[in-house]
Amino acid sequence: EIHVRSIFLQGLLLIEPKKRNSYFNQWNEFFKIFDKWVFEKNQTRISSCINFVMMFKEIDRVVVGVESKEQFEEIITIFNKNQKTSAPDYIECKDPMLINPANWYL
Repeated sequence: EIHVRSIFLQGLLLIEPKKRNSYFNQWNEFFKIFDKWVFEKNQTRISSCINFVMMFKEIDRVVVGVESKEQFEEIITIFNKNQKTSAPDYIECKDPMLINPANWYL
């Protein structure tokens, strides 16, 4: 079985830009591109992340963290809709200093 985690990049992909730690300013261009894509898809950040993961039939389980009961319920609702959203290559980020939270120097 394949289990994935941190589909929200430790919640970073869900945070409003003004609330993001200044450490992440070096990737502002990536976040702007991501937010534009989310807006164009008429989705939320959370649904975009979940719907992207749903594209991969090889994934058996998704492990997520939540901040509230409401967020948990939203995640369940999105998963139950079983929608799939592919992401264009232009929003791909391969920088290990961003995509691996162990490398964050906060």
